[in-house]
Amino acid sequence: MPFRPSPPSPLHTHTRTPLQVVLKAIQPYSRVRIPFIAHQLNVPAADVEQLLISLILDGRVQGRIDQVNQVGVLRAGGGGGGGL
Repeated sequence: MPFRPSPPSPLHTHTRTPLQVVLKAIQPYSRVRIPFIAHQLNVPAADVEQLLISLILDGRVQGRIDQVNQVGVLRAGGGGGGGL
């Protein structure tokens, strides 16, 4: 059977940064399960969590992360035009 590489995940495209990809993925939600977003983007949940932390600390998203339940609780009105 010939080797077929898996298609690249949306997180690793060259046209958008990983932060932009995660921001777009979480935009319609007020609560997101980190494993769900990780599955959608085909990346480890730890990477999604770190990117969410970066978005929150940069002020692009207002919210908090419940690490025990692996849920991001997002609030409307994030600064910097993040759309949340």
